[in-house]
Amino acid sequence: MLGPSTGPPLGSKCIATEQLPSGTTDPTGGAPSHEYVSLAPAVSGNPETGVTASGTIRSPLPIGSPTGPYDVAVPPEPVKTAAQLNADAAAEAQGIADQFNAYQQQQIADATSARAFENPSAAIEALLSTAQYTAANFYMPVGPPVPGMQAASEDATTWTFRELVYVEVGRVVHDQINVGQAGPPTYGPEYCSGLKVAGADTPYLHTQVTTTVPAFTAQVNHIANALWHSFRRGAIVSEPPNGSPTYVGMPTCVGLDTGLPTGSGTPNPFTLTLPLTLHGIAGALPVAVSGRVAVSIVADGAHWDFHDPSGDSTVHGQGSADPSPPTGTPTFDAATGTWPDAAAECTVYHQYRGLAAAPGVMVTAIEHFHIEVSGVYSTGAAAPVTFAYAYEPPDSPVTWASGPYPVYQIEAVPYAPGT
Repeated sequence: MLGPSTGPPLGSKCIATEQLPSGTTDPTGGAPSHEYVSLAPAVSGNPETGVTASGTIRSPLPIGSPTGPYDVAVPPEPVKTAAQLNADAAAEAQGIADQFNAYQQQQIADATSARAFENPSAAIEALLSTAQYTAANFYMPVGPPVPGMQAASEDATTWTFRELVYVEVGRVVHDQINVGQAGPPTYGPEYCSGLKVAGADTPYLHTQVTTTVPAFTAQVNHIANALWHSFRRGAIVSEPPNGSPTYVGMPTCVGLDTGLPTGSGTPNPFTLTLPLTLHGIAGALPVAVSGRVAVSIVADGAHWDFHDPSGDSTVHGQGSADPSPPTGTPTFDAATGTWPDAAAECTVYHQYRGLAAAPGVMVTAIEHFHIEVSGVYSTGAAAPVTFAYAYEPPDSPVTWASGPYPVYQIEAVPYAPGT
């Protein structure tokens, strides 16, 4: 490390590479002052607990000597969270309220001592003994971030920081390192005679940036899928019962006993509104995104297949809004040759046209479901962000199966259970 410069100044100041164009005027007072630079400080920490802003000024030349450093560190400055700013303001407001309440109580005590009150009513006594001022009378929470205002760390979710840093700068110099016997002196490499931070302003909000929440839909879908998988899948309920014989021409009745929101009955669609907390990045700062999300599980209608050997695919109640289990066994009207109460007893049924020897045929139901997601969240900006989308869960459609059912020819006397 060499000592003070022994050569002549070369005529230009050592200015940091990142500087404002207005020269040597102090932007806060307008008077000539030391040089200053405006920099975007590096931010570290978590906005939920507090962050620290710091920066580095880069010199175009070594500082102090030809082998000196190129960088000058700006002292780190803690940035209060909005919650801390609110707490400080609330504490100050409470102190003011306490002073007013104490003064009021003193006035009431003096008046009482002087017997200024004569038989006050209970309401007046309660009023006089109740503190009339609270912190809310002198305090307003911090509002949305405003450009140019003092920065709060939650604002890092939507804003970048700038900071004015005042520096004292030297001259570009070089040292005389040799004197020839018959020639000019020899000088060493150029360097900056001095560059140091003389002070810094509080970081302020500069520009708005976008908050990115990695795998946003994946995080929300994790909630929705957990809800989807919590429903009971259940089974088909039939009349005749599962595995029992049925007969050509007789209504074979089916329905679903499931916890899934099938059809139009309650609860379809099933909608649950939940608090939402996601984690993402704003610039280089981790942020917590809060809001609410509504998850709706919607059934698209069950499709039934009775696998009739005749190929007949007719199903009474196909796509029924509410494929509920049968309530009873249809009865045969011999006079008309029909089953008049079949629709009343069965939401869904099929009358086989073909025979099926044991073990018989299967009855299946298949239903697609989709999940609708919508909500709103705020990253600290004045306007919240809304979102909505829909998707089909991975294990949709859901398939139910029952059987097999042998299908026999009906007796000469029509089948009528219980007779």
